[in-house]
Amino acid sequence: MKLGYARIFVKDFDAMVKFYRDTLELPPLWHDDANGHAGFNTGDCTLILERGDGKGDGNGNRFTALSFTTAYIEGRWKELEAKQVQFTQPPTKMPWGGTLAYFRDPEGNTHGLVGEM
Repeated sequence: MKLGYARIFVKDFDAMVKFYRDTLELPPLWHDDANGHAGFNTGDCTLILERGDGKGDGNGNRFTALSFTTAYIEGRWKELEAKQVQFTQPPTKMPWGGTLAYFRDPEGNTHGLVGEM
């Protein structure tokens, strides 16, 4: 078994699509504004954004945390900081041997940037 899709339920669909497409530069697979969902290629897993109003529809206000891997974490960290991405932790060597940084998307979800080992 492998992870095929990761879904983030969002309030501001347009802002979140722009962040993942333009700031993180994930290649879009589809964008359905009318139904409020978009998909992005991340390699082995497709990232899906789905509009949720957070008003009891079962989709809003869920906790989401994704980890994006990169071969050049220091360089990617600097690129994203230059694009005003808010990091809560700069690249830090972890006890398990890898390097990890944390950043927030426009809706406050905290995600990881992991240096490939």
